[in-house]
This record gives sequence, C-alpha cells and structure tokens, in this order.
Amino acid sequence: MALKSDAVCTLSYTMTLSTTPEALPRAKPHRLQLPFADGSFDLLCALDIIEHVDDDRRAIAELSRVAARGAPLLVSTPLPPERWTPSDDFVDHRRRYEPKQIQSLLQRNRLAPLPKSSNLSQKMKGYGT
Repeated sequence: MALKSDAVCTLSYTMTLSTTPEALPRAKPHRLQLPFADGSFDLLCALDIIEHVDDDRRAIAELSRVAARGAPLLVSTPLPPERWTPSDDFVDHRRRYEPKQIQSLLQRNRLAPLPKSSNLSQKMKGYGT
C-alpha cells in the first residue's frame, strides 16, 4: 500500500532537566489526546516512547484512533523486563516489555505486527514523494 500523504504522526515526550539532585530527568507525556481526526495518518511512529507513558494502553489506543485503515505503526521499546538496570530508572521508564505484551497491546487496538516476511519498504513506497 503506497502512503497517501506526507503526514506522519509521532507520539513524543519532553525531557525536563534540572540541576537539583531531587529532580532527575523525567519523561513527561507530551500529549495523549492527539489533536487530529480519526484515520488521519498513513504511518505512525512510537520510537522509544510507550515505556515512558503511565498509560501505555491509552497511548496505543490514541495512535490507533488517528491511524488510517492499514497504516503501519512503527514501535520500538526496550526488551525484556529482566534486563532492567538503574539506567531505566534514570530515564524514567515505567516498564520494559516482553514481545507478547507488545503484540497484545497492538491487537487490542486493531493493530498487528508486520509478519517477519513483510517488506516494510514496499508498504512505504511513495512516502514523501
């Protein structure tokens, strides 16, 4: 499926930095209610975001809401939970995921991972041209 527009939606967060010891960097959700109509985007990205959001189900649901039918959602997040380190605390991760947890989040919101044999470059053909 060639993409219909140059519009890409990313769920992002802002980092608040402070020099005081009690105010370590904290990731804050930028917006969990995206100001776009349903089905607005042909491609969505959540790159190292959902592990920072308190309500990851709501974040994925909101991305699903603004996704056009069949739109790919690119998700990256740290795996697995047993690899938690002090670095995760420092960057304010709320969680790490098992692959099945990500699949479940996506499936609950009418999204599905691309099959391993899928060619994402073909799905994105025409994007940005």
